Amino acid sequence: MIRKDVEVVRNEGGYYLHPDIPQDGWSPSGWAKWLVENELQVRYRFLSDDDRPEAQAILDRYDKGDNLCLKQWEPVAPVHGEWFLLYIGDSDEGPLATWARHFVK
Repeated sequence: MIRKDVEVVRNEGGYYLHPDIPQDGWSPSGWAKWLVENELQVRYRFLSDDDRPEAQAILDRYDKGDNLCLKQWEPVAPVHGEWFLLYIGDSDEGPLATWARHFVK
């Protein structure tokens, strides 16, 4: 089972990948299978949806080509539940944070 009590250590660009995630490269079906195998529910939070003024300032810098500004973004976890961070990085839709929690039974 994936550990949820891992210290988040981001690289110099602000990116983060939970150390229990295999780094083999993923297909969408592979990612979905891995989530099911690890009994994880995920929520995606995009920087563009973070309405805090400091997040919008970071997004403005990112949109102007400052790729190092992500290290200043502190994504907010979803409410209700023990969410932990799986990933901070880039996507086709822009910077995002991926939060996870074990299935609530």
